[in-house]
Amino acid sequence: GAAFRMIGSCTDITERKRAEETLKASEEKYRALLDNAVDGIAISDTDGTFLEVNRKIEELLGFGRDELLGMKFTDIHPKEELDRVREAFRAVAEGRSHSCNDTRVLRKDGTSVPVDITGTVIEYAGKTVMQGIFRDVTERKRAEEALRKFYDELELRVRERTVQLSEAYESLRREMEERKRAEEALRQSQKMEAIGTLAGGIAHDFNNILAGIMGFTEMVLDNTDPAGPEHRRLELVLKG
Repeated sequence: GAAFRMIGSCTDITERKRAEETLKASEEKYRALLDNAVDGIAISDTDGTFLEVNRKIEELLGFGRDELLGMKFTDIHPKEELDRVREAFRAVAEGRSHSCNDTRVLRKDGTSVPVDITGTVIEYAGKTVMQGIFRDVTERKRAEEALRKFYDELELRVRERTVQLSEAYESLRREMEERKRAEEALRQSQKMEAIGTLAGGIAHDFNNILAGIMGFTEMVLDNTDPAGPEHRRLELVLKG
């Protein structure tokens, strides 16, 4: 039995190859974007297991790439943040939310770093995955704390200044009242002095009149009969 006929088939895989090349180019481009991103980026499956990470998140967490791959997102958060982070992960997966701000991540050395996280659902390597962008907000938190301290100090100074102004106002009010009383006392003194001066002048004038009367009475008395009633009346005038 020598073969005398061969049957074969040929399938054009040009489109598949183009698609594979396009996907490979897209993944390489995405990889370049990952490594040059200013924020930490982690890609996980829908269970939260890391499939890919960039250099920035390695720096942020202090773990190497090989250490991070295979870890879950729950491994990089403090216990007190886990319930909130799990809910945020579910919300992103369900399209209800895309962020988890003011949370913290744990570094390899045990310290924590404040971060804002933005999550999205994307296609990566032919799979539906979760992408998390981790922004270190340490400097912002420091600035906010410095600003809070500044406002606290400013508020304290305003309160202290308000007390000082209140005390100064009260002191000024008392001084004005004392000055008013002193001015009133001075006016009363001046009035009494004026009355005294007036009374002195009247008394002086009266004494002048009285002296004239007394002198005239003495003259008349000398010219009256000592035994007469007029003489007696004039003597009473002089004694009065």
